[in-house]
Amino acid sequence: MAEHPTEEWVEAANCLATVAHQLSSVVHEANNMLQVIAGSAEMIQLNGSLPEPVLKRTVVIAEQAHRVSTLLGSVRELSRFAPSRDGEITDLSAIVSSALDLRRHALNRAHVSVTVVGGEVPVMARASWRPAMQVVLNLLLNAEQAVRGRQAPAIAIRLTADTSWARVAVLDNGGGGVPAEPPLFTLAPLPDAAPRLGLGLSASGWLAEREGGRLEVDATGDGTTAVLTLRPA
Repeated sequence: MAEHPTEEWVEAANCLATVAHQLSSVVHEANNMLQVIAGSAEMIQLNGSLPEPVLKRTVVIAEQAHRVSTLLGSVRELSRFAPSRDGEITDLSAIVSSALDLRRHALNRAHVSVTVVGGEVPVMARASWRPAMQVVLNLLLNAEQAVRGRQAPAIAIRLTADTSWARVAVLDNGGGGVPAEPPLFTLAPLPDAAPRLGLGLSASGWLAEREGGRLEVDATGDGTTAVLTLRPA
């Protein structure tokens, strides 16, 4: 049975809800600034009299500004809570790529090896983007937390599909397993961030079922495999 939410949990939930509420306007303003930065860098590139190292640096500045804008857009879309839309088609390969972009800095800093198999081509599923992204990101965060402190920490993501299903499998070598019934009201800290609500697997299971799919988790002493199965497009 789920424990009653503590004052700390309620405070964390309110903090995250407040941040999500403010995020859209902040991202909009930040994108305006990034457009000025990228546009200025691109204009400088038109000046052929500048030294080659300077011109190369302006290319990097423009590329990084566009990359930050894309990351901010992914976070903004993820924060927009809305009901699923029937008939929506989502590319699971693009979702995996976006989720990895959001966590790339933390994964690199923790020296976590990540491999993706089957992401070279679109894997289309009947699911809304936000809940599918939320599930994949939750699975990635859980895997990331599981491998912290392990020797040679590694995460593998496999995308497969046929006429009956589309799947994303997230495997880690954490070896810690998962509880049979994950508690609903816990705070699970990641070293690089404020505590996050311990709802990942439970919420992911609900979301998968709501999208007409399922989530299966198999934990052993060698690691954990979580598989999101959705209807194919």
